Amino acid sequence: VSLLVAPALYMGNYVTKDPVREASKFRQEYEAFGEAIHRVCDSDDKIYFIDQGSSGLSYYLTKYLARPNTITGHFSIGKPVYEGDEFTQEMTAGQFWQILVEEEYDYVAIYRRDCGFIEEFGCLFADQAQLQDDTIYRVNRERGQLEKAGCSEKEGNHA
Repeated sequence: VSLLVAPALYMGNYVTKDPVREASKFRQEYEAFGEAIHRVCDSDDKIYFIDQGSSGLSYYLTKYLARPNTITGHFSIGKPVYEGDEFTQEMTAGQFWQILVEEEYDYVAIYRRDCGFIEEFGCLFADQAQLQDDTIYRVNRERGQLEKAGCSEKEGNHA
């Protein structure tokens, strides 16, 4: 019975294009952030990407959509989000700032932050009230802080 049903399911997906539609809708969420990176950053800028609690899919998708910009980072930093969290790179605000300066990052792109991130790393931002998702921050080495440089045009964000 499953042999008869399986081809029909595949044929239905082919005809309706549901998987393509779903993938396109999923990708749109990240395209606005990739476009914001293009607006704010030059192609030779080095960008540290953060998506707290992520397993990395958003990192790789944004890295692709933001080409030719260089996107790197550990995508989730600070204290582990859950027991056994192997995706979060444990570090303090001081260690993070040291990485940004020593490795000559120009921007930090925050796709998603959480309360733990704000608590641990909020001290690095010029204005904690402007610390939000889908936002790009300039690394200001002279002032020792991250300054808002731009954000995606998703609903709820204001440049």
